[in-house]
Amino acid sequence: MATKLVVVFGATGAQGGSVARTLLEDGTFRVRVVTRDPGQKAAKELRLQGAEVVQGDQNDGASMEKALTGAHAAFIVTNYWENCSQEQEIKQGKLLADLAKRLGLHYVVYSGLENIKKLTAGRLTAGHFDGKGEVEEYFRDIGIPMTSVRLPCYFENLLSFFLPQRAPDGKSYLLSPLGDLNRQLDDHFLGEDSRTHLLLDATTQVGVQVPSGLTAGKRLQIPRGGRVGQHVSLPHRLAYG
Repeated sequence: MATKLVVVFGATGAQGGSVARTLLEDGTFRVRVVTRDPGQKAAKELRLQGAEVVQGDQNDGASMEKALTGAHAAFIVTNYWENCSQEQEIKQGKLLADLAKRLGLHYVVYSGLENIKKLTAGRLTAGHFDGKGEVEEYFRDIGIPMTSVRLPCYFENLLSFFLPQRAPDGKSYLLSPLGDLNRQLDDHFLGEDSRTHLLLDATTQVGVQVPSGLTAGKRLQIPRGGRVGQHVSLPHRLAYG
């Protein structure tokens, strides 16, 4: 019978939901999911699958302490896009880091990103990257065993926010989720002739990565960087099926 407890944030969303479902299927750990609304459909479904569901808000320290009490490990994700506030996201992340330290969590998997402003010495900024990057650094600075899982763009975004755009030739479609910023970042780190992207299916692939690291009790062996994609154009029939 599973005894060690893993707390999962964002469990009614894409990333946390993927992690929670995978942990529940794996059965190695007890799973506690944190949501602002335990009555919503996704939370009820997780409860039926065996998760403990608790109410909590990342802006409320008392509810976060209650959620993390007794945990062996946690999967933590914050949502920059809810308020588009880098300051708020950093505050939330550091609060959770401080609690993880004080409550003695053995391991944290954090959904982070690179600190673009720091990496480019201020030449480029990206609020939804930079805040998560600062929180990553804070976890390490205060000595919490932590792995960062980085999803700069969900594959699902190509079906909603970043639908393929018609190319200038009128015959094909372009997939360029981050537009000019993406090209600037690629050029800065990789050179103009080597532009790359990372696109993951957040609803399935995040969860696959997390349990093995928690079970082994060591950092996940997830490569940092790497050439995993290219700028490409697709004919209409391939873009839309």
